[in-house]
Amino acid sequence: MRNKIFIPLLLVVMAIGAIIAGVSFTNNSIDEQLPSKAFPEIGAPTTEINITLGAGMALPVIPDKIMVYKVKKPEVTAEKVTALAETLGLIGDVSEDANRCIVKHDSLELEVLKASGRLFYRDSSKIYGDINNPPNLPLKETAIKSAKKFLSDNGLMPADAEFSKVVTDTAEIARKDPATGDVSTEKIDLVMQVIFDRKINGFPVVGAGSKLKVYIGNNGDVVGVYKCWREYEPYKQFTILTPSQALERLREKGIHRVITGEEVKVKEVYLAYYAEPSPEDQEYFQPVYVFEVDIGRGEIVEEYIPAIPEIEPKISEKPQPQLPERTKPAPDELEDDE
Repeated sequence: MRNKIFIPLLLVVMAIGAIIAGVSFTNNSIDEQLPSKAFPEIGAPTTEINITLGAGMALPVIPDKIMVYKVKKPEVTAEKVTALAETLGLIGDVSEDANRCIVKHDSLELEVLKASGRLFYRDSSKIYGDINNPPNLPLKETAIKSAKKFLSDNGLMPADAEFSKVVTDTAEIARKDPATGDVSTEKIDLVMQVIFDRKINGFPVVGAGSKLKVYIGNNGDVVGVYKCWREYEPYKQFTILTPSQALERLREKGIHRVITGEEVKVKEVYLAYYAEPSPEDQEYFQPVYVFEVDIGRGEIVEEYIPAIPEIEPKISEKPQPQLPERTKPAPDELEDDE
């Protein structure tokens, strides 16, 4: 304080006490501020609802502090993408712009985003299946082995990847009997997806920007790989909200796709790290509370509450770039840019 010689001593002591109290209250100093999270959501949330815990459910026990991780900037160059394409058996010229590098040859394509290092390798003639010529898909155990071998052989298997599940993309065909007029439907399996999950510091990673999946087609052939797996390093520890505080923030924020006056039940609460969509230049892996909420009608939605008190959520309705959709995506998929 440059003018402290003109201020009575009592006021100086009071001011210092206020500063100390302020630091003690927040625990997260100003120089540790992190960017606010932007969660893609549709429409405005409904706040005039009754949010309660499901029967027999208790809030989890969570540490007072948790590490935030700084995301390493990926090094995506035309030379590196060309080398990876050749490893995958894809020979062709690389095209590059400010956002991505792409190598194409016939139906084969490799695309790598510069912001996140996300890669998407695919055979566009096979990855979405063929209704008119259904593939011969393998058993799940065989698909898992094929996926792991392909990733390992091509240097694409992360050390922290954990097998999650196998899902199958399907299509339904309706046929009408010309004699009787009866309509029958037939479900056709098109392609299998072997999906891997990730944990950081023992907590799951959620959000559209953390995916590893291998597409298995006819006779067990690998017809595509989608990988967004940002590297990171420890940054700093931050004091976080308690689960009960996060629940109160959820009540203040509201929930999407519910009607005013409804009662909804929280089925599960857990702490996770949030991965932004792959086109985003993410700076940090930050903790969020994930609330799985039963909103009725057989629908469960996930709501995110930032775990660090100073982080105020922002709503992002910016559309993400879309690649051609499958005939019928797996029911659990919510892709950011596939």
